[in-house]
Amino acid sequence: SLVLSVALVRLLIDFLPFIGLVDNPGGRHIHTIPTPKGGGLGFILSFFITGILFNLSHTISLTGTMDLHFLGMIAGPVGLLTLVGFLDDRYDIHALIKLSGHIAVAVLSWILGIRLDAIFGIPLSETVSLILTVIWFVGFINAFNLIDGMDGLAAGLAIVASITLAVMFSLKGVWLNAVMLLILAGAVGGFLRYNFYPARIFMGDMGSMFLGYIFAATGILASNKLATTSAVFIPILILGVPFFDVFLAIWRRSVKKILNRQSNGTNYERIMGADKEHLHHRLLEVFKNQSSAVLFIYLLAMFFSFLAFILFFLEEASLGLMLAMILITVYLSMRQLINTEVHQSSKALIRGFSKPSRSTLVGLSHPIFDLIVLFVTYWGIDRIYITKEGLTLSSGMMSHTSLNLVITFLLFISLVICGIYNRFWLRATPGDYMRLVGALILGHVLATIFLYFSLEEILFWSYLKRLIFLGTFVSLVVISERIFLRYLYMKLHTIYLDSNNHENIRHVILYGAGVRCQYYLQEIATNIEQEPTRVLGLLDDNPGLWNKNVYGQKVLGNITNLNLLAPKKKIDTVIITTRTIKPENIEKAREICKRNGIKLIQWKFVEEIIIE
Repeated sequence: SLVLSVALVRLLIDFLPFIGLVDNPGGRHIHTIPTPKGGGLGFILSFFITGILFNLSHTISLTGTMDLHFLGMIAGPVGLLTLVGFLDDRYDIHALIKLSGHIAVAVLSWILGIRLDAIFGIPLSETVSLILTVIWFVGFINAFNLIDGMDGLAAGLAIVASITLAVMFSLKGVWLNAVMLLILAGAVGGFLRYNFYPARIFMGDMGSMFLGYIFAATGILASNKLATTSAVFIPILILGVPFFDVFLAIWRRSVKKILNRQSNGTNYERIMGADKEHLHHRLLEVFKNQSSAVLFIYLLAMFFSFLAFILFFLEEASLGLMLAMILITVYLSMRQLINTEVHQSSKALIRGFSKPSRSTLVGLSHPIFDLIVLFVTYWGIDRIYITKEGLTLSSGMMSHTSLNLVITFLLFISLVICGIYNRFWLRATPGDYMRLVGALILGHVLATIFLYFSLEEILFWSYLKRLIFLGTFVSLVVISERIFLRYLYMKLHTIYLDSNNHENIRHVILYGAGVRCQYYLQEIATNIEQEPTRVLGLLDDNPGLWNKNVYGQKVLGNITNLNLLAPKKKIDTVIITTRTIKPENIEKAREICKRNGIKLIQWKFVEEIIIE
């Protein structure tokens, strides 16, 4: 397949310009000379030709599903997708037309039998299977389509993914699939011969969309053949770099659209639009060299493949813990690459939280979030337990689904009756959190009483064990969501300053750690865009507060400590936020500030009579 691909791609380099398939420099493109595009047709033909010849010629019976029947099934969808890719490469068709083509290809594949039939071991209905299969194919196709923006990038990622899946199939004894994936790697490798920097040809949408499609189809085969709960995550992890880039693109463009609306703008960012802030663009700015940037992304792809192998060898019992560890590892590894999204999100949230309409939106989000958590936990997760344990209910009893829906309803009604949704959780008190705990306990007590009268004794005790486990999980998630939202609200000030390079930022020390200090901190958080201010710490005359954290800031001592702090910290201003300061301490503060060239401000509330 490699040799055939090299020959076909070499012919395409001369042929494609004659039919108008040339990518000119400019816009979001980073190449500098006109380059033929559509070279993906070379490795598509190489894969099919070599795959057919191998299936016809091998004499040893190999286990697997990627046989002549499979190649025949995908021929139609691949042909349609190639046509869509050609039209986009030649005429730059609208994104919605292209998306419609992707959906049509996904639906055709589902009809032909390439479909997701089960998730986490739970069989899917026809309707759910169709919806998830379409999402699966469209996600994979667009992931590769978006990442194809640098010489050799998409092709190299495809080779890493192909070899990883081939090894996994071989370890499971599915040798035919392993060989076919190596044929795919060879075909793409032949194209990479002419595509690595400086590229003589680009794969175009024909090539990138085919790669996304073939990995989506292979991923479905893998999730069926590997036969573990974690199997559905393995193809996604193997293609972690493209999916991470898609995630960042959706995050970035969605937040830009929100910011534009907040500024009353009309030039909205399209989710499916193009920009120059993709992962490879950022790494190119860091490395200043395409080859180095691409090789680094190859290493990232190998890292994601390593994580996929961890899931591959994983014991089912530790799946949840390992998935959590993988997510944390990915975040810690990639957090330096998401500064743009963090900056824009903090900016949007700061603007949003300062508007009453957004506060209403935050309030409405809690019941929606709670319902989703309750439903997913008591219906989705519980279905896994029911399937694995083989629990059956006697005739005349409510179904598992009905029982779980009633439990969800009882918990939600308890939250409503206890007034949980009458609280504004961004300004919640400890008493509000105690009320939330009480409401959750009440809901689970009512659910226990309901189960007692609805089930036979043996089934009741089995259900009660799960209710205690799932109830603890639900309570932690519901309470944590409120705590996290409040924490995020308090930290937005720091996040915004850390993700921006402000020239006029003020560095201040606050003198006085009382309630008025808290009010001032809220004030500067509200006006962060107009007057960016970084608080370096607090001063207070109360020795009991020294070296303690108050309102998220460290108390650095009393006013005399300012003499020691001034040379170490870039202090612009000292702001007095207390009314109980002694006159001699004000005089001392004035002397120290004057000596060190620091501005001294008294911040106070002023009452203004409007009607007497």
